[in-house]
Amino acid sequence: MNRERVRELLPIIQAFAEGKRIQARAEHGTWVEHDGPTNWPDDMEYRIKPEPREFWIDPADFEVWEGQDNPPVPDAIKVREVLPTEVHELDINDD
Repeated sequence: MNRERVRELLPIIQAFAEGKRIQARAEHGTWVEHDGPTNWPDDMEYRIKPEPREFWIDPADFEVWEGQDNPPVPDAIKVREVLPTEVHELDINDD
């Protein structure tokens, strides 16, 4: 591992030390949970698992507010982003 790779991985390793979830890109391109890599191969791509965002939206004009605990207008709707998880292909046979 060279210095550049260490610089790339440092934020990931720091997040892992802080208890955040780490994901690795699988061969098929999706991100999968990593329980805690014991080594950091140069050919793997890692990221800190994104946290779902929460925000308010006004249904009248679709204005969006982030980072607020209370609705900014009376009819605002609270939205929580749903992040995709690992994708599995289904093999469905009709026979």
